[in-house]
Amino acid sequence: MIRDGQQPTNYVPKWTMFPGKSLPSNNTLVTTASASNSREASSGDARSGEVVDNTKQLRVGVINRQLKCDKRGVEIYENQYGDLIKITKILEIYEEKTMKMFKELNKDRLITAKDNIYNILFHRRHSLKCYREAKGYSYPLQKVKFIVGYKEIKIEILLELTGEIVTLEYGCLRGDRCAVVYGDSTFQLDKSCDEVAAVDFHFLLKSPLLQLAELEFFFEPYNPQYPAHFPDTSVLARVARMFLDQRIAVTSVKKLSFMFTREVMFMEKSARFRHDSSIIGLFLKHLKSCYLEEIVLRVWNDHNLITSSKDLQTVIREFVERNKKTEIQMEGLILECDSWKNAKILNIEDSLIARDWARFLHFHTVCVLQMDVNRILNAKNIFQQKDMLPYNGFTIQVQEEMNLAEIRIVFQEIRDLVVTGVGNNQLVASCLTNDKKDCIIITIDNRNIVITHRRSRKNERVELETDN
Repeated sequence: MIRDGQQPTNYVPKWTMFPGKSLPSNNTLVTTASASNSREASSGDARSGEVVDNTKQLRVGVINRQLKCDKRGVEIYENQYGDLIKITKILEIYEEKTMKMFKELNKDRLITAKDNIYNILFHRRHSLKCYREAKGYSYPLQKVKFIVGYKEIKIEILLELTGEIVTLEYGCLRGDRCAVVYGDSTFQLDKSCDEVAAVDFHFLLKSPLLQLAELEFFFEPYNPQYPAHFPDTSVLARVARMFLDQRIAVTSVKKLSFMFTREVMFMEKSARFRHDSSIIGLFLKHLKSCYLEEIVLRVWNDHNLITSSKDLQTVIREFVERNKKTEIQMEGLILECDSWKNAKILNIEDSLIARDWARFLHFHTVCVLQMDVNRILNAKNIFQQKDMLPYNGFTIQVQEEMNLAEIRIVFQEIRDLVVTGVGNNQLVASCLTNDKKDCIIITIDNRNIVITHRRSRKNERVELETDN
């Protein structure tokens, strides 16, 4: 229905399904900086007189889905019959000039200039010697944003010291070929845009001493030019696979923002309302758990996509009738990661993500889109259960303002809940846990719900039971 005969794009296949494939050799050397500093280049089997077509194609169902690739990103150059000058001879010259450029940069291993970052990313491709030298540099990266689109992938990098934006773009061309844009420079490679973007992303995140304030994975909004197409998220599986050989978590990220799609539920009749959490789980396993503080989760807005297709509307209607809900539950590998367990803030300001309080107890703060009185009571009922007390000082931050008057009226009708204080834009209520051992205090203002607890006192138990 979405793509005939294809697996969902967030499906992680077994290795046996993807036998090794030898990519075409790339027999034209590329450069981002000529002697005149023109910053224009192309690569691939481009010969004199050949017309270079940079028309971007739809990534969905076109690109090579092989997950395994060379993480170093070094190009292969082979001499061909009929070449006036051997390509390997030209390679030696480029390698020599690249090493001279690196020698100049070696005066300061911290690379702060945009052009130098572009040049390092580009020239590391010439040979293993260039790659080994390039991977020793550090970059003052504040935020890295990985953007998945219908025709291209983008990596946006915010530099910490200057506030400048470094932009890397990877467009899908005809066949297994891509156009790469580093700043003002464009060139072509005989590889899929997904592979090149994944390799560059891995190279940046593996730079020495990297400490990111934020790492974000984002999908471009629905494009009506491609009806019934979810964004192709398979590139995230490719990226995540590159970090699997690390025995320990090595990347320091303060805030991780991740976006899911609901494509799986439209591809499998037996699927529930869920997301594939295995991909974010792989990223979380790679991040230093003692460093990660905040996790932001979002679901890609598929409303316009669904309303544009009667078939998708039928699937949604059947799911709602069968499951009686549309919210996505947190499940799978994500819940097993130390980074998930040790993070302090969870931001799920999205109507499609369920407030599964039993799995959020370890967070200090949970940010949600809205909380009505029924949701508050549902949270209270969970906290009252055995071993379900949240972190002491647990805060629920609510984006949409709550109706305190309505909450107060309902609270006063609940048997096991006592309103102990009403003030200016604030409401305080308390209740006992089901085993009567602890007292839970709920403090609510217009946009915050704070949960604290303490051991209950004997007279307090009697008073609450009498009131009830």
